[in-house]
Amino acid sequence: TVIQVVNAANNAADTVTINRAELRVNNAELRVEGINSRTGNGSFAPSVEIHNGAAVGNTCPGALIATTAVSAADGTWRFRGNVNITVTTVCVKSAGGGVASSSVNQR
Repeated sequence: TVIQVVNAANNAADTVTINRAELRVNNAELRVEGINSRTGNGSFAPSVEIHNGAAVGNTCPGALIATTAVSAADGTWRFRGNVNITVTTVCVKSAGGGVASSSVNQR
């Protein structure tokens, strides 16, 4: 007797949560921080892309601002850098497929 168990690949997208989105107007420093859930295979995606503008469906069509690493330990990520554009909304897309948008606080 042969018993074969076939497990379909779990391609579920992760969930992206943006905890902070802030533009320091005096020095044009953008700060974006958040956390990702685990992907379908139980690990965290390696990176997120931060784009200017809001999400459209499951995409971030705006200009790419930065790509930043996701912590393999807890799924957190953080970007801090100077930008030469006015950013009022950011879209974050995970390499794991998750997408989130947030308005940017001007400080």
